[in-house]
Amino acid sequence: MAPAITSGCDVAMEIRWLEPATVDRRDIGGVVAVLDSARVADDRPGITLTVSGFRGLMRSGWEGDPPLVAIAVEAHRVVGVLELTLPPWDNTMLGVASITVDPLRRRSGIGRALFGAAIDRVRSAGRTTIIADAPVGSHGERFLAAMGMAPEAGEQHRMQDVTSLDWAVLDRLYADARRHSGDYELREIPAVAPDETLPGLIAVMSAINDAPPDPRHAEPDRYPPERIRAYEAGEAALGRVGYRMVAVHVPTGRFVGYTAVGVDVERPWYASQYQTTVLAEHRGHRLGLLLKIEMQRLLRDREPALRTVSTWNSRDNGHMIAVNEAVGYRLVADWCSGTTNL
Repeated sequence: MAPAITSGCDVAMEIRWLEPATVDRRDIGGVVAVLDSARVADDRPGITLTVSGFRGLMRSGWEGDPPLVAIAVEAHRVVGVLELTLPPWDNTMLGVASITVDPLRRRSGIGRALFGAAIDRVRSAGRTTIIADAPVGSHGERFLAAMGMAPEAGEQHRMQDVTSLDWAVLDRLYADARRHSGDYELREIPAVAPDETLPGLIAVMSAINDAPPDPRHAEPDRYPPERIRAYEAGEAALGRVGYRMVAVHVPTGRFVGYTAVGVDVERPWYASQYQTTVLAEHRGHRLGLLLKIEMQRLLRDREPALRTVSTWNSRDNGHMIAVNEAVGYRLVADWCSGTTNL
């Protein structure tokens, strides 16, 4: 536990790290309250994890990478949150920090204290670089600059309004794409992938490394079987129903395209589109477009309450952005990124 410090209103503040196995529900409630208050104050699109979802995040992470979570507390009230991820599968020189301060307590030193706690923890883990992201034009961007992180262009956030999709247009796009993909079929992968499918999934998911690289990541993404199993466990822990689909090259039986979506169980009107990849030697057959539309058809049948799908892209990934916009995604926010070498 960090020693108590004094913040702007002479209220004693302490920073303490939460233990996933024994965390008090009131602390997690305070975390979620701060995260959602900041989202609303900054007019950020999307949703915040629920209390049970955040508890699951602390246990499993998104794919076996649970964040270390510290809270800033004043008079028993959570006023700041640090989520620090130490990537376990690749780029193990990094620490990825997300710092959120209660909008009522901004500019009182809380964010700076949490950033210091993040640096100490990253150093103690033997890592050399800390990175953080924030919406362009936000309090978070100004905070990154104040921490000497020189914000640069980051990812873009897009959303699809499922209720306004023009299915006549999507069906025409699908039929046209089918004329270019006669040697391929689409196949759903169960929530827990059969063992015999893992080599094919590893190969096709690794194609994400052909996308425009994040300059902060020195190493390619790795997808051992353990990571795929961790993703499956993470979907359940986060309270999401996971859907996955592959494009199969019929003559060889190889998985050559992949897409995945997670639907929030407690708020089934909201889903997250994860990575979509196609192996380089099978591009040009509009498989990405086919996968996106076929997945949307599946969701239309399985998730009738669904209204919004959220996705993220590198601003340099023009091809996938074009595919997303063709199927109804629209830009809702630009993000920036900051890096500090320790």
